[in-house]
Amino acid sequence: VPGVVYSYDNYAANTRTTVTATGTVTKSAVRISPDHTYQWNSAWDGRLIRGHWTEWEGGIRLIHAQEGKDWLMHALKPPSGKATVVLYTDSVQYHGTPID
Repeated sequence: VPGVVYSYDNYAANTRTTVTATGTVTKSAVRISPDHTYQWNSAWDGRLIRGHWTEWEGGIRLIHAQEGKDWLMHALKPPSGKATVVLYTDSVQYHGTPID
C-alpha cells in the first residue's frame, strides 16, 4: 500500500490537520525503454501496465499509467550520491532505486 498524505479542516476551531502515512513496502517495478515505452508491474492493482512516456521538465511523464493517471518520474540525488527515483501523481508518491 503506498503512503498517503491528506488534510482536513476544522472550521469551528479554525485549524487544518495534515495526516501522513508512510505505507508499506511493495514489490513493484517500472521499466523505462529508450523507444519511449514503459512497462509497470503494479503492486497497487496487480496489473502489468504498458504504455508510452514523454519527456517532462527534467524527467518523464508516464501516459495513462496506474489508475489510468499520468505519473511523473525523475531522479533525485541524495547526499550519498546514489540516485533515487521518485514516481508521483497528484496524491501518491513512490520512491525507489534504479536497477542497472
